[in-house]
Amino acid sequence: MSDETLENHHHDSSEDASVVVLADPEPSNAATDSDADASATADDAPHPSATTAVDGDEINACDSSSSSSSVAEALSSMLSSVIRDFDSRAEDAGRSQDQLSFAIDRLTRG
Repeated sequence: MSDETLENHHHDSSEDASVVVLADPEPSNAATDSDADASATADDAPHPSATTAVDGDEINACDSSSSSSSVAEALSSMLSSVIRDFDSRAEDAGRSQDQLSFAIDRLTRG
């Protein structure tokens, strides 16, 4: 019964949220407008370059290669970090196994 109460409360919360959005369209429109502005800004950048002459395409090729280079450097850095972390953990595990083996040897001798 308490599960039903929680479920009903959850459903009420989502229904209230949708009612608030429908009852007060200005804040949701403002958020939609800002989202539209952000997407329009993102969409505006590629479209003019696609319609410009060869000079614009050369600039975009340059931007694209520098963008690809930046992504490659970021991926390389991230992979190096992951590999270093893995190696460190492997060394720690090796030391831990050595310590465990040494402790077992001491206990079984005595």
